[in-house]
Amino acid sequence: MARFSEEELDEIRRNTDIVTLIESYGTKLKERPTPNEYMGCCPLHDDETPSLFVNRAKGVWQCKGACGCGGDCFRWVMKAEKVSFVASVELFKANAVGRIAGNGTKAAYVRRLENPTTSKGRRS
Repeated sequence: MARFSEEELDEIRRNTDIVTLIESYGTKLKERPTPNEYMGCCPLHDDETPSLFVNRAKGVWQCKGACGCGGDCFRWVMKAEKVSFVASVELFKANAVGRIAGNGTKAAYVRRLENPTTSKGRRS
């Protein structure tokens, strides 16, 4: 049995503005001439030329640069916070997304959330 229902996940996707989410992690996005399309430098790798493309209407993002990552709001949080899918959903449910990396730190240098089932002080 799934831990989260598809209805619950779809509701989070519908209620999450992907542009606001990504900007809450310190990434500056610029609106493109095409409606609902944005671009900026990808914080998931060293990026000096904008390679991150975001579509607000579809709620998706894609890096066309070095990392080649992309996805929806859950995938963004998984990459930015370095957590599992389950942890990303739990962060959304707790209204806690964007708080760890919200100071503009590149995602590659953001501390990993502690897993309560692992021993204290241990990093993976």
